[in-house]
Amino acid sequence: MGRFACAFRGLEPRPDRSVRARAVLWAVVASGSGYLSWKQLGSKRKPPKAVKNRHSSRKPGKSGGRSLNKLIGLLVKIAGKKIWILLVVAVARTALSNRLARLQGYLFRAAFLRRIPLFTRNLLENVLLCLVASGIESSARRWLTSIELEWRDALTARIHKNYFLNMAYYKLNYVDRQIASPEQRICEDLPAFCHGVADLSLEWVQAAVDAAFYAFMLRRYSKTNAWTAAIFAYVLGCGAFTSAFAPNFGKLFKRQSENEGSYRQLHARLRANAEPVALYGGIHKEAQVIEAKFRQLVRHNAQLLAVQLRFGIWQDFLLKYLGATCAVGLVIGPFFQGHMRPGDSVAGRAAMLSNMRYHTSVVISMFQALGILASSVRKLMKLGAFADRISELETTTRSLSTGSQGGKGTIEAMEDEIAFEGATVVTPANATLVRDLTLRVPCGTNLLVTGPNGSGKSSLFRVLGGLWPLTEGKMYKPGGQDLGDGLSHDIFYVPQRPYVTVGTLPDQLIYPLVQQ
Repeated sequence: MGRFACAFRGLEPRPDRSVRARAVLWAVVASGSGYLSWKQLGSKRKPPKAVKNRHSSRKPGKSGGRSLNKLIGLLVKIAGKKIWILLVVAVARTALSNRLARLQGYLFRAAFLRRIPLFTRNLLENVLLCLVASGIESSARRWLTSIELEWRDALTARIHKNYFLNMAYYKLNYVDRQIASPEQRICEDLPAFCHGVADLSLEWVQAAVDAAFYAFMLRRYSKTNAWTAAIFAYVLGCGAFTSAFAPNFGKLFKRQSENEGSYRQLHARLRANAEPVALYGGIHKEAQVIEAKFRQLVRHNAQLLAVQLRFGIWQDFLLKYLGATCAVGLVIGPFFQGHMRPGDSVAGRAAMLSNMRYHTSVVISMFQALGILASSVRKLMKLGAFADRISELETTTRSLSTGSQGGKGTIEAMEDEIAFEGATVVTPANATLVRDLTLRVPCGTNLLVTGPNGSGKSSLFRVLGGLWPLTEGKMYKPGGQDLGDGLSHDIFYVPQRPYVTVGTLPDQLIYPLVQQ
């Protein structure tokens, strides 16, 4: 790398106090304006009032950040040393990009001097390095995809552990009902989160390496920190400014996922109840409900796109187009003011052209790298929305899988008998169906429970099977409270609706046992 960094060895620049003073002033103004804007906005914005629920006491606006920090910390532990390989790949990519930038300058110099053999040799080397660069990019993407798959595997297993424990899957869908469409969070939100973290990780690692390397190179051949400080001040100041005025994308993206889940759930509901809907002739009513939900989804997505458009215009203007204009001044400045301007000889002008081309690549690369780091607000908020939904699912399933039913009743073990004493049966919607129920069913005794619809016949069966909590009273059954899932192997439960398992006829006959 040493021989690549000495193109300006013959051009010893002399630091100019006026240039340094302007750069420092630029740094103070840019960073100061961003800080003051952030402070001013922070004093005007008040966080919304927290909505209480029984599973979470997190404050709005901060839960996504905490969930994101927690999950990213977990992903870093899972990836382990593989993250360092990404760093090595990023360093190799930056070194290769630096060499390509040098070659671009050499091509300009050879063309100016009309040295065709030298131009041809540099052009061939440029083509070979481009081939190597494409291999590095493909390798980095392949390695990142493997890390992403490993992250998804670990997070899915982490959620499945509690989701399939103690009938948490049933309680989540039919008893607790705090989380709508949990399958969407497992099958869609979790992969999207892992993919987003993987992409952002690669961007940040490459941008950080580029920014550090090109800042060092700019300082090395310019012999001053003025230009580096100006670039850092502008990009970070604009980044702070845009971050301060950024809309709450996390809330908008979270609402978008909820709307998508609700819309898909309505279609799944129609599919599951297609026969009764067809026999009742209620397809027009179902179509109205589904189309209304779809219109709500479209309206929210249009609102999100409008917010992204307004924010993207200002962000792109400050960090891309206005930054590119400022970069032109930083590129031409050293040569225009004579700091790196050689004599009037042909060789000197050719060297200046080569050096100016490399200087342009360095400045533009620094702007791009720092711009990536400063413009990640929207991506972080979107990842925070996914992280919040995943953490909510994980917290709720863990709470439901602990075995605590939330009722005040007690369940005790009693062999060869099922009994209720002063039991009260309450639905998940908090409707009381049965009060002060007392009965005994000894082994070998037949009991037929009759009554109109909604009287509590099936509800009593669900309480016996542990699907619903026992609100008050006592219940005696084989196994008692020691059964984690609430089911007793001495009792055969027959659900109201028939169930066809995935598999063959023997699998259906011996379900839930597995063929050896």
